[in-house]
Amino acid sequence: MNVRMKAAVLAGGWLLAACTSDDAPQHPGTPEPQRPGTYELTLDATKGSDGEERLAAMRRVLTEDGTMILSQWRNGDEVSVYNNTKNQAMSGKLTAQADGQSATLKGALTGEVAVGDQLILSYGAPSYDEQDGTLAHISDVCDYATAVVNVTGIDQGRISVEGGEASFSNHQAILQLKLKDAGGSSLGNVSQLKIYADGHTYTVTPGSPTSSPLYVAVRGISGKRIGMVATVAGSDYKFTKDDVSFGVAKYYRISVKMSPMKKVEAAGAGDKNKLIGADGHIYDTKEEADYYGTTAKATIVYVGTAGSVDASSSAYRGLAIALTDETGSAVDKWGDEMDEVDIASHITMSSALGDLAGISNTAELVKEYGTKDGYIGKAINQFRTSTPHPAGTSDWFIPSLGQWALLLKANGADIPDDSSWAPPFITTTNSDMTTTYGFTQNYYYWTSTEQGTEAATYLSFINDSKVTIGPYTKGGTSGDSPALRPFLAF
Repeated sequence: MNVRMKAAVLAGGWLLAACTSDDAPQHPGTPEPQRPGTYELTLDATKGSDGEERLAAMRRVLTEDGTMILSQWRNGDEVSVYNNTKNQAMSGKLTAQADGQSATLKGALTGEVAVGDQLILSYGAPSYDEQDGTLAHISDVCDYATAVVNVTGIDQGRISVEGGEASFSNHQAILQLKLKDAGGSSLGNVSQLKIYADGHTYTVTPGSPTSSPLYVAVRGISGKRIGMVATVAGSDYKFTKDDVSFGVAKYYRISVKMSPMKKVEAAGAGDKNKLIGADGHIYDTKEEADYYGTTAKATIVYVGTAGSVDASSSAYRGLAIALTDETGSAVDKWGDEMDEVDIASHITMSSALGDLAGISNTAELVKEYGTKDGYIGKAINQFRTSTPHPAGTSDWFIPSLGQWALLLKANGADIPDDSSWAPPFITTTNSDMTTTYGFTQNYYYWTSTEQGTEAATYLSFINDSKVTIGPYTKGGTSGDSPALRPFLAF
């Protein structure tokens, strides 16, 4: 059956394809007692008699003439039958008897059926999640249409239906997408496009990168927000639009202007306190990350020069922290007192503040205590497993005191150099540190900096902007509340 979707121009460059259907004439049938058996059903799938084109299932031969999707039946296309009145499928198939815009469907069906039963005819078993951007793929994989007919007679094993024909309705919309940059020029050769709509994700991967329009089959939506992310030569671009509706069985031609997405590797000072998604992009809010099909994993707390944040790499220039603490008995202990680990001791406070070896310190703590309950070495191991680090960052690690100091200084703290480990409280100009980053007041946050054979270093948020730092016994102290906040470098 030929599908012709007449296009009408809407605001914003969205083209809507409209279609009509007509009531089929009714013909009385001859009742026959209900019984299980095998029956023959023959009906026509044709255009309406009033000259308006009836919407049909889009068969496996699809072409686009600029304003419509043109479709035809193909000889052998199969249609399944479900008895909606009896709530059971009938075995057997109806098959198209010829190619063309109209076709006869015919087949033998086995099951229970009676006059008055409603039958649902279905073509296709759609899979929308993975597509290649072509009409051929939509025809073969995404096409899905149904028709409803009423049984009006059963005579010598032959089923008659009302009007002797079926009007198929599609259950998807087809989009033709032309992707452009903010200036209106072609975005270039797209290697992947993801569309997020009403809780569904559609991934379009062309056979090879292309600047040609992409065809995508999507489920119908009404008044929803949609988002798109396109990948071109390793760079990502995004698009968002609210209050979007896609009607099923309709065709939309859309020009999409997209803006570049920033990866964490390109973070600047202005991105402090923004979020890093699991996909490695920077987002303003958790909701924005969720919308683009990812999850916020970390908050950016410091951006500096290359090599300024961790001794393990001359490339890392920024720090980010996990969104929540690890607390309780799982992080009671840093290590065992008098136990020698291969981590440099920092006897003086000035030396400890210069320790930027969080990544290597963590590796040693995991090596020594990674399987011992209650030790931060095991806690960071478990956190790494439960919360994979974002793309473009280091793995999670236990921050050194010097890395904590970078966070504090980025929030306006003036940290005195007191070799006696008895500094006054450190006050930040961020008067709402605990709310900004979710730190818990009066918890002892471990660092990976060792002070000596008996102690590691800690810091604690006395209130929203006041912090204290110092040595803390490696085995913890009964009654205190220990905490761990994992860091990332990028």
